[in-house]
Amino acid sequence: MATKSELIADVNSNYDVVSLIDRGLTGNTSLWEYDLFYRLAGSVKQDRLRIYLHDVNNPETCTAEWYLRNPIPSTPDQTFIEKVEAEIITILNGNSNIKYMAIDNHHSPTKRAIVVAYIDSGSGVEKREAYVWEDGNGDIQYALVPV
Repeated sequence: MATKSELIADVNSNYDVVSLIDRGLTGNTSLWEYDLFYRLAGSVKQDRLRIYLHDVNNPETCTAEWYLRNPIPSTPDQTFIEKVEAEIITILNGNSNIKYMAIDNHHSPTKRAIVVAYIDSGSGVEKREAYVWEDGNGDIQYALVPV
């Protein structure tokens, strides 16, 4: 578990913080409150953050956790297309003979795509297609389509 300081550090790294006002302990409870003011989509928003302290006598170093809800936005999983695009960048960076690659066609529900590659064969640039899919482990696999 984290400390109160670590939870607040997460807030600062995940929000465009304008102001974070420490309200301290709420009454005779184990809840520490903050008012968070942050920028989002061109305006300033406000949120009340509540942290449950496991030892109110030692609030700076005791373990703590978010109370009611975690305000840190979850990172969405990468989509199939984002994974294919990342794989294309990896391939392009590792192979100077491939001049250009792009997704030609895709079907995201079945996690399949056709990628077009332009490869310098030494005697000119030739167009090749690759069949791309996501395997059971979530990894991107590909095979060149025979000419």
